[in-house]
Amino acid sequence: MSNFRTAHIDENRIVVGVYFLAEKIDRTYYIFSDTAQIGWLYDGQDFTPPPEQQPKPKVVITGLEVSGTPATVSSRIIINAGQALTVSASLMAGETVLPVTDTFAMPISRVRGDVDQTVRVDFVNGSANFTVNFPRSGEYAVLPEWLNMHLPPEQQMDFEAFYISVTK
Repeated sequence: MSNFRTAHIDENRIVVGVYFLAEKIDRTYYIFSDTAQIGWLYDGQDFTPPPEQQPKPKVVITGLEVSGTPATVSSRIIINAGQALTVSASLMAGETVLPVTDTFAMPISRVRGDVDQTVRVDFVNGSANFTVNFPRSGEYAVLPEWLNMHLPPEQQMDFEAFYISVTK
């Protein structure tokens, strides 16, 4: 008695299970295969691995200035109310700056959740510089979900949350 390696596919033709059966069966969602792996696609003839997912472009903060004075780039900065924060950023794919020229709206939220202000960010050849004024003390954040809120899934970007503590 031999076992037949059989792939179980779903309605989208994706392999959801691989089984060894005692006999060959002829059913729509069970296909004999020596090669199929879970997650592979079935085109009606052959099984193939899924296409590789390309990583999302990532917005990376490359420089910070507080009222004209350079500051250390980190995930949080502390400034005084009334100071201007200038941010330099690049749109990256791995180690490469993407040559994107486009405009984005970047919401800055209070940590409690409501959007405090929206800043226009103009990328030119993958780089942007913009200045934000914080007239009031408080805790602010730029979050990935806010950054991507108006973009379709295929255009969304990775971004590590950035926090601004504005003190009196």
